[in-house]
Amino acid sequence: MSSIHVPYEVFKALRDDCNSLKTRIIYLKTKGYQTKDIVKILKISTSQFYNTLAPRTSYQAKYYKEMMKKKPYYHLKEKVARFKKKNGRLPIIDFNCHDVIAKFGLSPICALSGRHIDYAQPDTYQLDHIISSSRGGSNELDNMQICCREANLAKHTGTKEDLLQLCIDILRYNGKIA
Repeated sequence: MSSIHVPYEVFKALRDDCNSLKTRIIYLKTKGYQTKDIVKILKISTSQFYNTLAPRTSYQAKYYKEMMKKKPYYHLKEKVARFKKKNGRLPIIDFNCHDVIAKFGLSPICALSGRHIDYAQPDTYQLDHIISSSRGGSNELDNMQICCREANLAKHTGTKEDLLQLCIDILRYNGKIA
């Protein structure tokens, strides 16, 4: 990487007069330096250069969130890819997030609890095997259900019936049912 010659008066001005990254960048721009040279002189990345000059406004951030809501399957793509690779098995039938949306719809509900699920909030739901892979279940779309995170963690590798029996046992123990 070649170094850029910076005259002493420019260096002195950068050191003494420019107290923020933005003012340093603007100063070097007014002195005729190109973006690639400014990046080298200030030892910053190109994205840092552009973000300093034009940071994302709150309106742009709000617009980005709205765009993500219009694409509910945005986060679903990586979840589908992880589901298909569980236990290193390759799926017999290939599917993608559009197939998942076709199966569950745009406003899915948890197969275990009945809670509504929002695709745009990936931390709140999980793609689950109806018959867990540890019990011989496949990584196919037919063996997939969508669950809220809490219910899926409670189910673990069991079946829906196992989870229901556990819930009944808990309710009986706590005196909520006879």
